[in-house]
Amino acid sequence: MRFVDEETGAVVPAGTPGLTEVSGIYVTQGYSGASAAQNEKTFTPDGFYRSGDLGKLTAEGDFVFVGRVSEMIKRAGINVSPAEVEAVLLRHPSVQEAAVVGVPDATRGERIFAFVVPSASEPFDLDVLMRHCAAQASKYKLPDHIESCSSLPLTVTGKLQRRELKKLAIDRARALSAGAT
Repeated sequence: MRFVDEETGAVVPAGTPGLTEVSGIYVTQGYSGASAAQNEKTFTPDGFYRSGDLGKLTAEGDFVFVGRVSEMIKRAGINVSPAEVEAVLLRHPSVQEAAVVGVPDATRGERIFAFVVPSASEPFDLDVLMRHCAAQASKYKLPDHIESCSSLPLTVTGKLQRRELKKLAIDRARALSAGAT
């Protein structure tokens, strides 16, 4: 297992997040037949499988999953993991569920759009939640918009439908922009 810089492909030092690549006897050597065209994109020239995950190694040698590359929010040139922002939101007692996606933004690349399902047992206040986020996270990880909802879109097996959520966020962001002008 190794972790490489997304831009250069160079191996990054331990503790630094990078694209996760794996190789070994239990890792497929590639696709065949009609799928063989995927090999160049999926495998490095030296045979490592590009997992599509961002991760890092701790000083103790433990693997830390940072997030899926396809889900990362690119904000002003910095990758923001939705999972990190969701964890901050979930630490507030008024939040039962949280999901975060990026929406396109002409100046920053993407804005952070959060959906939260309030807890039935705690009063919910968006201003209080934003102050909680500001106290818990770096400024570049703060949601640009938090929207309360009754539920998150899930598959029948309970997995978050992040694509559906992203579509909803983009539509909602457009509506908010139209209302602001």
